[in-house]
This record gives sequence, structure tokens and C-alpha cells, in this order.
Amino acid sequence: MSSEPYYEKALWKRIEGYDCCLRLQWNPQIDRWEIWRQSRGRLHLVLRLQYPDGTYRGLDDRVLELLQSSDLWRHKNHTIVSNMLDEADRKRWEKEDRDLEERLTYEGKEGWKHLNRSIVNVH
Repeated sequence: MSSEPYYEKALWKRIEGYDCCLRLQWNPQIDRWEIWRQSRGRLHLVLRLQYPDGTYRGLDDRVLELLQSSDLWRHKNHTIVSNMLDEADRKRWEKEDRDLEERLTYEGKEGWKHLNRSIVNVH
């Protein structure tokens, strides 16, 4: 398929009306529509449109029904999603901190090696 297939713009407008943070994107690598949600400055994959056997599925009314039925934010379970996002952020920040600490430790050791060589060379 590779080129973006036709979809009913009015249907997508209804989906956007349901949640204005949703984005529809065509993924040409796998020839599938994907719905992403903009949250906390990042995009999160919400749904890849395909049948259970992995074959292509077009954008139709069932997509809006599926989004509505699986929307934890609107079913008062938003704390589950919020906690999940917070945990992912915490893990990412911890990894960034570890990486920075390792880099600074390495650069500090390298700096001391150069400093020690120059002190030895002076004497």
C-alpha cells in the first residue's frame, strides 16, 4: 500500500472532538494508521489500526467506540495512567542521572590522569 489511504475526514473530526490531544498518523513502514496522544510534551502510541491477525484495517466508526471504551482518563481511572506516566518519567530521570554521573566520573578520572602526568613531567 505504502501511500496514505483515504479516510473520512468527518470521522476524524469526531475523534478529535472526543479528545483534541489525539493525532492520526500513517506509518508507511508497516502500512498502518496509528493514533497517538500528545501528553507531557511527548507522543504516546494509543492504537495501531489493524485486525487481530495483523492485517490492514481502515479508519471507521469502531475506532471511536474502541477509544471511548478503553479511555481510562474518562472512566475515573486516570490515577492509574498518571501513576504509570510518572513512573516512566522517574525511571527516565534516574537513567539520565546515572548516565551523567558515569560520564562525569569517567571525565574526572581522565582529567586526573592528565593532571598527574603533567605534574610528574614538571618534576
